[in-house]
Amino acid sequence: MACQPLDLQETSITQENGRTEIVSVLDRCFMLEMNFMQYNAFPIHEKADSPIQREWHQEIKILCYDLETLLSFPHSKFWVQLIHDPTLHSMLSTYLQKAPRSWDIWGIPDNFIPIHNKLNKLIFLTLLRMSTDKESKEKFLSPDAFGYTIYENYMFDIPKIIDICSLYGHPHGGNGILVNKMLTNIFTKQESYVDDLKMVAQQLNESVLTNVITKYDETLTTIGLYDLLCYYYDTCMSLICLFSTYPPTMNYFNASQIITSIATIYSHLFHDIKAKLKKMSTPAQDLQSLKSIINRGQLATVRLIHSVIWQSCFMDQLLDDTLPTDEHTRCAEQFIAAFSLILGDVHLMTKYYHECNLAKTFALIKSSKAEVGQDHFDYILNAIEVEKSPERDTRDLDNVHYEGSQNSPEILSKKTKDSGNPNSGEPQNIEFL
Repeated sequence: MACQPLDLQETSITQENGRTEIVSVLDRCFMLEMNFMQYNAFPIHEKADSPIQREWHQEIKILCYDLETLLSFPHSKFWVQLIHDPTLHSMLSTYLQKAPRSWDIWGIPDNFIPIHNKLNKLIFLTLLRMSTDKESKEKFLSPDAFGYTIYENYMFDIPKIIDICSLYGHPHGGNGILVNKMLTNIFTKQESYVDDLKMVAQQLNESVLTNVITKYDETLTTIGLYDLLCYYYDTCMSLICLFSTYPPTMNYFNASQIITSIATIYSHLFHDIKAKLKKMSTPAQDLQSLKSIINRGQLATVRLIHSVIWQSCFMDQLLDDTLPTDEHTRCAEQFIAAFSLILGDVHLMTKYYHECNLAKTFALIKSSKAEVGQDHFDYILNAIEVEKSPERDTRDLDNVHYEGSQNSPEILSKKTKDSGNPNSGEPQNIEFL
């Protein structure tokens, strides 16, 4: 006899009055009162091994214990908890929002890193189980019920999906294949997520990216400028992770519009940054922090453009010798057309050439079956050669005058999770599974 899906299974319970009632195995009465704590970012402003830091460590240990308990639940009880426990939803949401990304500059001490890595892994295993409608032949939900349950109970939404890609996906998270399978199942079983993704894609160009330029023009303080650049950098890196982890999402974004918008922001933010900093009389330590995030922002820009071009033009198809010549030609022509969108900014184009190995891409096109004239490549290469150096803007920052000296710097006072720790060095060696 075939097993019924979990959403159709029922069982009997005895009420306090002694009456027997038939209820779904997913009924709220089977939920345990676990009261998951919300995740809080590490208190980097506190002194080392302070009571507040030790309290944070204890909170992470409790979260790990609760998640281990949750993951030990049998199939039905796991889904009961997911459906009915609001504290579980809140905990997962706060972790996805506040957990450090692999590109963040932040300061968790070495002695706290192992417990945070453990939590990071348990969160991922929970999300993986949440996105699985069939654990075995006996333990599964019907596809329609699964799609309805995860959507109507807000277990996943597009911001959470982007956060999952940022934390665990390619190229920074190390679990790109598993995350890809998770998202494939989510989007396949619930088509409403596709509509939501289309809406987010539209809002990205209409508000988020446009607001960066508006906020930049309005920013008059060093701290405000630093926070804005961190926000822009985080947005670029998150989109890179989304597109590279789950390439089908690129189908719902307007590639040409993204490239044009990002190129416009690059020109607006980074070309006159020297003049803007001069007006601010930037302190020495602040200048070093700003130079770091400027470099990161520039690099993230060209990598995002590269990701958008590569995914939207299906460049991987050039590696497939079984495809006909016209398919290779179409990919190559789309690449050249997309790249031509940044030809107006020679500095950005040159930065792309060096950071994304444009010469290697040209070699790939030439070695494929694509029928593209040499004049296309010559035009781009000639434009690049007129630029003196891809690092011109960041080197010019060395000539900005600042207040104070290297021995008495005025340090940025505002350091949030989104901004990172501007006084830290490189990101720490955090495990991403």
